[in-house]
Amino acid sequence: MVQAVAILNRDPFDLHHDISVITSSHANVAVRKSALDALESLAGDEQNCTQIQENAELRLVLTFIKNQADEVGETGLGLLIEMLKTKKMIYEEGVFDFVTSVMKKHPSSSTIQEAGCIILGNLHLKNELDAKVATGLILALIKKHSGDNDIKLNGLCALLNICSENPGIAPLLRAGGNLTVLSQSNLR
Repeated sequence: MVQAVAILNRDPFDLHHDISVITSSHANVAVRKSALDALESLAGDEQNCTQIQENAELRLVLTFIKNQADEVGETGLGLLIEMLKTKKMIYEEGVFDFVTSVMKKHPSSSTIQEAGCIILGNLHLKNELDAKVATGLILALIKKHSGDNDIKLNGLCALLNICSENPGIAPLLRAGGNLTVLSQSNLR
């Protein structure tokens, strides 16, 4: 990672080059993952975050992390969470699909599920179909990880945000015993 950080930090305002390292087919996955780790660190800066989102840079990174989800899924979610901290992350094409696919591929990973809830709850989902998919996924993981307070808290916060923007999904929350699950999600 030190090598990737040195490469990426050579010019903090030229993230296009930095992203090209991540998306390069000439670098092996380990080098690209290290570069992604470094990009995650850089994304905490608002100017860098803005530049990542402009000019389809985020889509290039998402393509890489989606194609290499088994190796870099958790790091990719970390990058998106860093971007959320700057309040710049909005619903972006590909983000929803990436997050839900990584969550579905790693249902037992509490780290990935928690990060996914945080991101889904902050995406401002305007598409009711995406809101229904996210709600179903979050309800299922709250059931599966019933003993994990962090997942329950972040899942419930995500559901609150999603429902406030998509009131039409309320019947999904009332269906199939979901209200029972939610009412039993006492945080201990």
